[in-house]
Amino acid sequence: ISMVLKQFLTKSKGDVSNVLTPTLDFICRIIDVCSSMGDDDNHDSVAYDLLVTVNDSISHNRLLPLKFESLITASTHYLAVRPSVKFLDQTLQLYSKMLITSSHYSVSNVQVQQLSIAIRRSDGIRPSDATVCCLFGMMARSRSDNVNSSFFIQEPKISILLFSIIQTKEDTLKYISLFLELCQYSAYNCIQCHKGELDLLLVSMMKNYPNSFTFRGCQYDLSLSKEDVIKYVFPLMFLIAYYDSSPQFCAGIFSLMSPIVHKNELNDYDVEFPEFSSNMINQLSATVTKIAQDPKISLHMGLTDRVISVEGLKSQDFENGFTFQFYLYVDVHSAKISKMRPLIMKISDGDKSEIQFYVQGSSIVCWINSFEDGSNKSLLNPSKNSSKNSLFGVLYTNLPSCMWVRVTLIIQQFEEISTISFALNNSI
Repeated sequence: ISMVLKQFLTKSKGDVSNVLTPTLDFICRIIDVCSSMGDDDNHDSVAYDLLVTVNDSISHNRLLPLKFESLITASTHYLAVRPSVKFLDQTLQLYSKMLITSSHYSVSNVQVQQLSIAIRRSDGIRPSDATVCCLFGMMARSRSDNVNSSFFIQEPKISILLFSIIQTKEDTLKYISLFLELCQYSAYNCIQCHKGELDLLLVSMMKNYPNSFTFRGCQYDLSLSKEDVIKYVFPLMFLIAYYDSSPQFCAGIFSLMSPIVHKNELNDYDVEFPEFSSNMINQLSATVTKIAQDPKISLHMGLTDRVISVEGLKSQDFENGFTFQFYLYVDVHSAKISKMRPLIMKISDGDKSEIQFYVQGSSIVCWINSFEDGSNKSLLNPSKNSSKNSLFGVLYTNLPSCMWVRVTLIIQQFEEISTISFALNNSI
């Protein structure tokens, strides 16, 4: 059966719903039946062989993952009921292929809970290297990412799943410090950590320190020394909050600083502060001070619906040149993998010429377009009677990442020659 099924799935084009859907329902029902049966190696073997067949078929047919979302639900349920290391490996592979193939697919909260239970039962106190690497691949929606390289978090819910399967002090410190490095690597990762509620998880951890706790239906047994909490947890929490936050996070932070009132045996009241209240106040003060001192964002580059336009300027306004100065903040690592070219400024002379300044990776680029008129000298329709000349020039390379810098653009006119000068933090 496995060989016939593999041959059918491999050759399927993914659009034959009248055949593929009943086949998928058949596979899911068999796995559901196997999960409801008593302990029997034969049942485990049947469910495992079916999942291996599907994964092997997906490797040869990239259209299949879009049709197999219901199989993920069935295999995850089976794993929660009958935990198995080899079945866990195949289930995580199925999740990875779905996440890599479909940008619209996302792991649900219920699936996070089920995977957390299954991994803790299958791997025990310390998750295997294979499990951790697979989770990082799922988080990055990539096959190549691991704990030894920086990457971009694309599936943020996996972050709280990862911490739910950690049960030793060594692993807690290892992955808390790793996420701090990821957030320092890219502002995009900070925003993704907020979306995945890692900031709220850390607040819950501090509220219950040093005890175990439950968050979003998952059990957490995170263990850290007080020194490591101050060194890693607080900076990670507030680095995420610097870029994105929520009322729930703010309420949690205030609860960690608020005094606690107890009634003693003498019917009097004792007041005490939470253990890390002074450290929390210092960290909060530093973060708020930094936010207040940073330049106020006037324009988000790269968004076509957010443009500041100044029209009606005359050529006399530019005869003696002009200077344009602004503060710029670029997530360089994210920009390097982006196909977008966020526009900083464009100066246009109708249909005759234009100058564009934009960010490309770690560089600021100048692009000049000019039209040479044809015999009819028509400016209304330059495409017919004019030719286009384009010039590119890199004004600056190696922009500092995730840091405010002051940029100065100077355009000067000397008779028939125009010059463009660029300065970063007043240094040309």
